[in-house]
Amino acid sequence: MGAGPVLASGVDGTTDTGFTTNTGTGFNSYVRSVAVQSDGKIIVGGGFTTLNGVTANRIARLDADGTPDTTFTTGTGFNNIVRSVAVQSDGKIIVGGFFTTLNGAPANYIARLNANGTQDTGFTTTGTGDGTGFSSYVNSVAVQSDGKIIVGGYFTTLNGAPANYIARLNADGTPDTTFTTNTGTGFSSYVHAVAVQSDGKIIVGGGFGTLNGATAKFIARLNADGTPDTTFTTGTGFNGSVGSVAVQSDGKIIVGGGFTTLNGVTANRIARLDADGTLDTTFTTNTGTGFNSTIRALAVQSDGKIIVGGFFTTLNGAPANYIARLESSGSSGSSGSSGSSGSSGSSESGVPVFSLSFDSMPGVLVSGAVGSWVSLPAPASPPVTNPNSTFLGWTTYEEFPVAIAQRQIDNDWGAYEVFRDDGSLQDVFIPAEGSARIAAPESLYPIWSDSSA
Repeated sequence: MGAGPVLASGVDGTTDTGFTTNTGTGFNSYVRSVAVQSDGKIIVGGGFTTLNGVTANRIARLDADGTPDTTFTTGTGFNNIVRSVAVQSDGKIIVGGFFTTLNGAPANYIARLNANGTQDTGFTTTGTGDGTGFSSYVNSVAVQSDGKIIVGGYFTTLNGAPANYIARLNADGTPDTTFTTNTGTGFSSYVHAVAVQSDGKIIVGGGFGTLNGATAKFIARLNADGTPDTTFTTGTGFNGSVGSVAVQSDGKIIVGGGFTTLNGVTANRIARLDADGTLDTTFTTNTGTGFNSTIRALAVQSDGKIIVGGFFTTLNGAPANYIARLESSGSSGSSGSSGSSGSSGSSESGVPVFSLSFDSMPGVLVSGAVGSWVSLPAPASPPVTNPNSTFLGWTTYEEFPVAIAQRQIDNDWGAYEVFRDDGSLQDVFIPAEGSARIAAPESLYPIWSDSSA
């Protein structure tokens, strides 16, 4: 999987070559999250361990022109992937991810850095309960105007107390237990994205189907106190997971992910909701046939244009390699290619179709194009084992092309799945990653070819 410089674009979508030159050889693995400080410096988090050949374990800061900021020092850094970064108004930096240590000190999936990169030891999630912090990975963090922090992820407890996939921390990192109480039983599955509206309400996207026992298909809104906002209604909801959300200045909500419909209406991987949750059909019309693969990142510019990043290669049938910009109306704006960086529809070995074996389904191979959905007949039956698959090699790239939902939930292996109302399996997402976890400095995943393709 390719690695290299972070790419910055000009306002017209062309690559800012001065920025790319200043990052030197760039990062040695993927970038998962970026946040811009008020002074223009850029916080970068991901799976990388070096920047321009210098050690930078999963987090770094760039000057506004792209040069590495050597005054930003995190010691030995994080011991695993950084998934989300957010900058507070005082310049301190909230970091969430898969890590359990920062510079050798305990930091269970979340930490706060001082402006110079050192750990803020005054920030702790151990204020109540058994002091263990979050029970599993943090996917997304967002800072409220009052300094409190919304956290979403794969965890089900915080300090031993129930916190199903979402929690709020006080400014010092201690759990806001009132918020947790108000969310009731919480979400039924993982939270992938959180965003705070100007009125304090919280947009939440992920792989869940319910919130506090009520249907909420992959998206929901909470009131500022954590209670479900019952005025926010999306009908039958999305038919697939939500990976990113962004709130416009007018209160409308941009949603990206792996879905193809909302409330039964075609919406290929992107949609805009009115403030009450209903589909903005004008936006959907303007995006045409939409994107051909998953959206993982969204950002709204000050002029209302929308930057979209993900695993797609086309927008409305036209080339758009992994990044695109939409007009505020949803029509296609400037598109750009990240060149060799980003994911593609085939492996670096040139094999376009893979089969994967999963520990949760011994001896079963699920075949399909990388980054695609395979629809199974109803009633669903296990895919047929293909004895002709060939082992190709190993990858350490956990984000190609989707996060490993099943492992992150219960330490088993699997792929994203969609079930019918009767509980039978309808679709399986085929990621380029696989079964066994190997004891190594980084997790290794087997890649298989499918010779029947």
